This record gives sequence, C-alpha cells and structure tokens, in this order.
Amino acid sequence: MNRILSVGIACGVSAVLAQSPESHTLPALHVHGDSNATLPPVSLIHPLPLDQAHEELGEAISILPGVHLSARGAHGNEPVLRGLGWERVATEINGLPLYGACPSRMDPPASLFTAGSLTQTTVDLGAPSVIHGPVPAAGRLRLSSELTLAGNETPPERYTVLSSRVASQGHSRAGSLTLGERKEQTAWRAYGALQREDDYHSADGKRVPAHLESREGAFQLLHALDDQTRVRAEYRWIGHDDVSYVALPMDTRTARTHITTLGVARKLRRGPISELDLEFGRAELDHEMDNRDKPNRGRLIAFTPSESDTTDARLLARLPMREGELRTGVDASRQTRRAIRTRTMRATGMTFRDPIWPEVEQDRAGVFGEWEGPLSKQWTLRAGARADVARSDADLADARIVPGPAIGPTTVRTAYREVGGAANSNVDREDTLVSGNIRVSRSLSPSWMLHLSAEHTEALPNLTQRYLAFGPIPGGYGVGNPDLEPEVKHGLEMRVEGAWGRHPLGLAAHAANIQKFHLPAIVARRDVNGDGIPDVIRGTQNRDAEIWGMELYAEARPATQWKLPLTLSWVRGRVGETGAPLPEMPPLSATAALRWEPEATASPELELGLRYNHKQDRVNDEFGEDPTPSHAVVHLRCAVEPRPGWKVQAGIENLLDREYHDHLTREALLPVGDLSSGDEIPAPGRSYTLSLQIDW
Repeated sequence: MNRILSVGIACGVSAVLAQSPESHTLPALHVHGDSNATLPPVSLIHPLPLDQAHEELGEAISILPGVHLSARGAHGNEPVLRGLGWERVATEINGLPLYGACPSRMDPPASLFTAGSLTQTTVDLGAPSVIHGPVPAAGRLRLSSELTLAGNETPPERYTVLSSRVASQGHSRAGSLTLGERKEQTAWRAYGALQREDDYHSADGKRVPAHLESREGAFQLLHALDDQTRVRAEYRWIGHDDVSYVALPMDTRTARTHITTLGVARKLRRGPISELDLEFGRAELDHEMDNRDKPNRGRLIAFTPSESDTTDARLLARLPMREGELRTGVDASRQTRRAIRTRTMRATGMTFRDPIWPEVEQDRAGVFGEWEGPLSKQWTLRAGARADVARSDADLADARIVPGPAIGPTTVRTAYREVGGAANSNVDREDTLVSGNIRVSRSLSPSWMLHLSAEHTEALPNLTQRYLAFGPIPGGYGVGNPDLEPEVKHGLEMRVEGAWGRHPLGLAAHAANIQKFHLPAIVARRDVNGDGIPDVIRGTQNRDAEIWGMELYAEARPATQWKLPLTLSWVRGRVGETGAPLPEMPPLSATAALRWEPEATASPELELGLRYNHKQDRVNDEFGEDPTPSHAVVHLRCAVEPRPGWKVQAGIENLLDREYHDHLTREALLPVGDLSSGDEIPAPGRSYTLSLQIDW
C-alpha cells in the first residue's frame, strides 16, 4: 500500500536532490522535477530505508551529494551544506524556524529529529526560494509532517506501523509506533518513539562514550472546513537524557523540546489572489548540561541550564500572473536565548554564576515577493527578492561575570570591549537585509534540463557569534562580537540533469564570494584559568572569503534488477585576504553501491555499498584543525518481505572493521573512555544491525 504515512520511515530519508537550485523533494524516495520541468520522476538514491528510521536526521540526509556532518561526539550531528554549517544552514519544521538551546551546539535542530518521525525532508541548495524566511548563506532544511486527505489517488484508510531496530555497536535499540487515519475531510497521525544507546568501540577496540536516551511523540491533524479551506495543527514533544559529548567540557543531562505549529490555507475563487496561507509556530527548548561524567569534576562542579524560544508567523498570497505565479507576503519572528553557568570550586567552595547567553533576543520582520513561470516553450524563470529588518540585544550585558581566576570579576559588556574594541560596547544592534536571486531553466531535450542561477544574499550572524560571554569551547574560550556585520554572499550555480538512456545523470558547479564572512579567529591570548599558561580566546571576525565546488550524481542501470548509484562532492574555500583555507571544510567524498532490487515486492533486496572520504590536508592551523587521512567504509545490507506488510532488514556496517575518523568531528577535549585529551574521535567499528517493520 502506498500510504504517505506508512512510508514515513522511508520519507524521513527523503531529501532534495542536492544539486537542485530550488528543491526537488523525494516523496517515496523518488526525485520529482519542479513544476516547469519536462523530466519524468527518476529513481536517484534508494538506500534500503528501514535501517535509517531511528537515526538522527543528519545521518539520514548525509547520503546526498553536497551534504556532510559536523559532530562533537556520537550524537548531535550538524548538517554542513557545501562546506558551510552551523546556523548558516537554516532548519524549519512546517514553516517554523528552529534554533538550538545549547551555546556549545550540543543540539543543532536537525539532531532533534529521527528520520522516521517526518513525512518529508527537503534540502535547499543553490539559490533558494525567498518565501521561506530570511535567506541563509548555506542552505535550508525544510522538515514536514504534513498530512494528505483521502481522494481519488489516496482512498480512505486506517493504518498502524510498528518499527524496531537493534545494533551490536553501543547495544543500540530503538522502536516506534505510528497510528493514523485518512478520510476525505480529516486526517490524523500519532507517532511515538524510544531509543537508547551506550558506549561503542572503534575497530581498534577503543571505547568511546556515546550514551543516549531519547523519547519523542507527535500528533498531527488536518481538517477540511470546506472545499476551499484546510486547517492543520501539530504538537511535538522531544526529550533527551544523559547524552555524551566527547569533544565538549560537559554532557547533556536533560533536554526538552516543545513544538507547536498551526496553519490555515484557503483557496479564493474571486479576485486576483488564488490562495492565502497563514502559518504560526512556537518552539520552546530547555537544555541542562553538566560535567558529572567528566574527569575535571574532582576540582570543579559545573552546571548550565539554557533556553531557546522562537515564535514565528507568516502570511503568503499566491496570485496567477502572466502564465505563472506571484508569491508574496510578510513574515516575522522573535527568538530569545538564555544560559546561566554555575561553577563551584571544590578547593575553596566558591560559587560563580555567569550568563553565557546574557538573555539575548532578536526581533525580525520581512516582506518578500517571487514570480515563477514560463518565458517561452524552452525557458522558465524564477526571480525573487525580500527585505528584512532585525533588532538584536543582550539584556544582561551589564551583568557581573568571572571568566576565570586569572581575570577576576568583570561585566559582559566590558569583556566584549576588552576583546573586540570600543565598538563592542554597544550591544543593541539594528540590521537591514536585502536578498534576492534569479534562476533560469531551459529544456535542452525531452531528457535534459539546464539551470542557471545567481544570488545576492545578506545573512545575519547568529546570536552566539554576537553575544557569547566567555563560554568554554573546544580549545579555549569563546567571546561574542556585538559589532559583527551581516555576511554578503554573491553566488553562481550551473546545473545540468537528465538521463542518458535509462541512466540518470546530473552535474552541478557552484562558486561564491562572501564579503564580511563570519570567520572564527583567535582574538586574544590570556591566562583565564590561572594555570600560568595563556589560554586561547576565540571570537568571530568579518573577513572576505571564496567558496567553490561541484557535485555529481549518476545511476547506472545495466539490467532491470541492478542499479549502481554514484555520488561525488567536492568543495574548497579560502580566506580572501590571506588565501588560507577556511576552517571545517569537508574533503572530497564519494558514495557508490551495487544494488539488486527485484520487481516482485516480496523478493529480497541486496546492497553492497561504499563511502569514501579523501584525505584533507588543507586545514586552518589557527582554528586548530589537523589533517585527516583518507578512508573507505563498506556496508552490506539485505531486506526481505516474508509476508505482505512485514519487512525485515539485516546489515553489517563498517564491514571491513576499519579504524577511521571524519574530518569534521572534533577531537576529545578531556580524557574519557579510552581516549586521551586531543585524540581524534574514532567512528564505530563493525556493527551488526537488525530491523523490523510491520505495517497493517
């Protein structure tokens, strides 16, 4: 049965074709061209999806070209798009933007979700649409759990989906249950999941702390008031406990996320407007971290509760115009963050309370417009622009802090000024952003399309870059720069996609000049902790930068039942003034597989796959990066349907039991597990997995 919700496990892995200048989603793991393309849907990357259902979303989408992961340990994987990460990658669910609640980036928004909890994930690269909020410098992850009503193609039904997974590494075990119903006027879905993981071992037998306990639940409702009006609502709760982070001075003790989204869409029969969409969302993230399981607990007790709240609203109008469509509207958001660190020195009993995020806030409002339609039989155009006004501030800028014994008491504002100069005394900032892009597409033949795009993007620094107040970070301490200016990106992209006979093929090339790039830098060296050795104090500075790269995807189909998918990603970046490599740039990477997919649904499926990362020796020494050697990891998976609605999958990950580490995974900060301070964090060794899905 082709139910949109029963394939939620597969659709969690679904994402946009990474080369797409707009965003081609992959419902049921198929690529669909945009509304003006002549290409039929083609199968692209079709991993056996059952084993991905309980993975973090970042892991699931990392199979796509142009997508990499940055991590501080086994969990909290943060997507990096074309070499740019952190909040340069905007994440939203059902239109609501999300921001993490940890100053140390333990909880990037994509890591909050398991792949199976969503019905669709879209990755925007290239020149993204302007209607989804301020345009980010890297790209956007659009997560969706929206439902569909019964109709001619989707008859009424009730469904239940039970899924479970176990893995030998870390004694991982996870399970989920989905219940739902779809009728002509109403659809609903309830989802719940549990997961637990323990420490894992690398191929060389090193024990790596990787504990995690998580629970999540969600309820979605879609109702048609009449033929023209639909109302949707969702509430989602996510909980994490005792999550280990090897590269950070603390671990997550508890994290609670509450997400509420509402939407009303109405089609209009009269007047110039064909449809109005109103969306509202609220996210509340509460996070607590401490050093209970760190070796420095003997001399220091540290505890930090933090919060991140976001409220967002958008009104979108669609107007038919010149054989195309004009999409225009307004949106607004408010985000607040607060983190208060408490430290107790065991030797003296002295306790200090410092605002790491000194009650920072940002209010933003924007207006946008975008037209898309045909220019001729072969050419189509999409052109859009938006303007945003934002105000940012730190309410506790004059609060007292004690960064360390060697510095003594000061204030947040004074720390900003002493590290970054007099301009940083003013923490009340106002910014005006103007962004726009244009994309033209041409049908070269019934099987081939050409896309050319150009963008001008102005993107705000995130609130941590502006207002972090002597927070501990890997390799030292972090201090914000309130005077940091928005990035200005000028980018170009060319993409060709199509099919060579029955073999899908696509190639994308992109280049960008980013003025006032937000570059991590050492802004001072000062003895903070009183050990007589100058500590590194890091901040963010405006510099110019250049980024360029390419992605390739192909799928050979030598026979009806055989497929050989291949992806390739390559990106480089450098600081404009010095030519030094930009930090945290992923190496050249590739994936390949030999896949057997018989046409009979009950037949087994087999896949032998390879993921390869080339060595990365273009590193930024000031950032503290080390070169990373090449590595290749092989997996073997098989799946079978013993009866209709039942699917069993078994797999061996890291089949050859290779010892390796990824370039974007930071080093161990303290001696934990079998790792010493400064050791690279190795990936898991060989792991056996078994998954079961029952759909009825």
